[in-house]
Amino acid sequence: MSDLEEIPALHASRGTHANAVDGTCLMELASVLAGEKFSDHPTCVHPTLAVVARFVNDKVSDDARQRLVRLLPDMMSGPRDDPRAGLVIALRCADAASAQVPRKSLSRQQQRLLRHLEQVNAGRCGGLTALRHRRAIDRAVVTSITSLQFCGDGVLSALIRDCTDGYAALGATVSERAVTPAGALAATRS
Repeated sequence: MSDLEEIPALHASRGTHANAVDGTCLMELASVLAGEKFSDHPTCVHPTLAVVARFVNDKVSDDARQRLVRLLPDMMSGPRDDPRAGLVIALRCADAASAQVPRKSLSRQQQRLLRHLEQVNAGRCGGLTALRHRRAIDRAVVTSITSLQFCGDGVLSALIRDCTDGYAALGATVSERAVTPAGALAATRS
């Protein structure tokens, strides 16, 4: 069932479901495709990306949600254990939100996330520093998606695509990142 050719035939729906027969949101669908226990918190998707995906899943129209199903392979194949992943996804969220709803708090969060990325790149990502990273990620994602909740299908679909692209770009080689716009942005921020 995980064959990419079958993905357009799969249907994602709004909300959380008891089992795949009742329906599947994007993250539940990812759990099914990965052969995991049915859940909207699949282990095959980075937890920060899963938060964004659940939010977008429930806010967009059925048509927009169906177009997002094609993102699942990239959501499921990124570098889940890369300490930069959550920071890159959160930064993409903050960038999208500040482009739509410029606010000083978003700008401060963007700067904070960039400082955390610098720390990770310098090898400082354990213990208390890791907790601070997680807190900055959570704050930025919540603030960003709250700011974007009424922006419509186009903005929300672009948000999850951009977050997925940034995440997937972390797993690409340096030469692959340099030729893609999303990868180039991730490379400059990592």
